[in-house]
Amino acid sequence: MWLKLKTKKFYIPAILIIVIIVVGVSFRFHKKKNCSESVAVIPITGYLYSSPQYNSDGSVDKNNVISLDIVAQIRKADEDKRVTALVFVIDSSGGEIFTAEEITRAIKEVRKPTVALIRARGVSSAYWIASATGRIFALPVSEVADIGVTNSYTDNAKQNADNGITFHQLSYGKYKDTFNTDKPLTPDEEKLIMEQTTEQANVFIKEVSENRHLPIEKVQALADGSEILAQDAVKDRLIDEIGSFADVDRYLSKTLKKNVEMCI
Repeated sequence: MWLKLKTKKFYIPAILIIVIIVVGVSFRFHKKKNCSESVAVIPITGYLYSSPQYNSDGSVDKNNVISLDIVAQIRKADEDKRVTALVFVIDSSGGEIFTAEEITRAIKEVRKPTVALIRARGVSSAYWIASATGRIFALPVSEVADIGVTNSYTDNAKQNADNGITFHQLSYGKYKDTFNTDKPLTPDEEKLIMEQTTEQANVFIKEVSENRHLPIEKVQALADGSEILAQDAVKDRLIDEIGSFADVDRYLSKTLKKNVEMCI
């Protein structure tokens, strides 16, 4: 059987229209019936920055995570009486250390259950964020940890010299041109950078130690900058469980004492 649409000069199989209607109704019914709007799902996907990053055309790069946006979502969910739990769905290789500090401080102020679900990756500052939640789930081969800090950068001084480019240092302050890629590091600059990097790493290690209730010596031993598969991270207590969305649903249902299924 075929239906003729008067406004268009073509025919559509009636069976196709019926299938489309049934699928559409089923999808809406499934979503309304099964997912719980009371659980705030906050995705942390992409590189972590403290402020927006822009593309070459001037538009905001939406593939990044901005800490102020995440903090706003956390506070809104915590203040919303309809929200009973917050789930952070993480797939990030980390980013600026400042973003982790801002977001973890906001998570620690939440008065409701918080859960992190690490999908492909939750490493470096993204793992720092996960560690601040009450429970961490990850898939067996998800990459986690990478506890460490880097301030490495490329020195173009030799290349510039080979190309006849001269760097003229006209600055006030001994360390003002530190990290300028057109000049080599001085011994004092390198020493200063390593001291600051070590201090930042110590804060990271201390936070993970407190968040995960682990001896600081144990976290220091694990803080070699390597990524660990989740199935191994469970043994080191860096995460709590191997699991996915369904396992988080079961955990929250048990914790909240009511059936819960995240809206994703």
